[in-house]
Amino acid sequence: MKRNLIVVVSVYFILSLSGCTSLAEDTPSLRVAAVQFEVREEVYADENDFREAVEGLIERAVRERKADLIIFPEYTSVFLSLQEYTPVVADSDTFLEGFTKLQLLDNRIESLPDLFFARGEEVEKQMDTLWGGLAEHYGIYIVAGTTFVPDRTEDGKPVLHNRAFVYGPDGGRLYTQDKVFLTDFETGILKLSPGTLNKAERFIVEENEIVLSICRDTFMEEWDDRFSGADLWLDLKANGDVYDQDQVENFRKALPERISHTDIPYGVTVCLTGSYLDLFWEGESSVIRKTGSGYSVEKYAKNWTGEDILYFSLVN
Repeated sequence: MKRNLIVVVSVYFILSLSGCTSLAEDTPSLRVAAVQFEVREEVYADENDFREAVEGLIERAVRERKADLIIFPEYTSVFLSLQEYTPVVADSDTFLEGFTKLQLLDNRIESLPDLFFARGEEVEKQMDTLWGGLAEHYGIYIVAGTTFVPDRTEDGKPVLHNRAFVYGPDGGRLYTQDKVFLTDFETGILKLSPGTLNKAERFIVEENEIVLSICRDTFMEEWDDRFSGADLWLDLKANGDVYDQDQVENFRKALPERISHTDIPYGVTVCLTGSYLDLFWEGESSVIRKTGSGYSVEKYAKNWTGEDILYFSLVN
């Protein structure tokens, strides 16, 4: 780990249709692009559509800011499991209606978790090919958001995890981490199982120690001691509530609280937005800096319902 790392952050925010702002003259040790990704049904129609959507954002971040690390939010890759059933889902008004129809097409699927068990292995391979291939092609690190993957406990019981994937410039998996503190929807409807906090580690990007937490995880103070000393904290978020004043306050209790209670100099919250049938997500991505015993928000996204890129740099 870099000791006594002096972090000077140059933050740049652009909307997806806006112009380019110059980088700082200082040479950064890490250029970061946080993608506030917008879910749209057509993006998940097939693998080519999804690849085109995410590669367009990656290519832009590399071209405009020479990004070393590009971050996508929680759930970005979840709907890859539905691509096989796109014609059925596209002809539905609600997620429940679409799921009921696809049950008739695939006798493996009796419940919603069965969908992810049935498609999980294939989606993991798809993740490695697609995201790993993009990381290798552009020579960068990519946090590919999360997807639901099947696993087994030590006694062989099948379980589903909400898992984040990180890929390196060689195209291989650099790191994975499972969500630990699940929501009621994830445990009650999706039947996901929690990961183990003690398995959460740091991963290294250009000599910087990076840590991450997934949405509800970030509210929990259990991470504070475990992540202490890192250079950057990533909060991958998919907020399925209207982003009103109550949600603004909830966001403040997540990464800003964590940063203020640790010695980690910077953090970034990167949010999912958009909709899939009757499901929707809203949230405001931000870059947060530790100041004394508190924090300051260096930059907010200018909206919480669309697609943006938030740029910033760590500089020695």
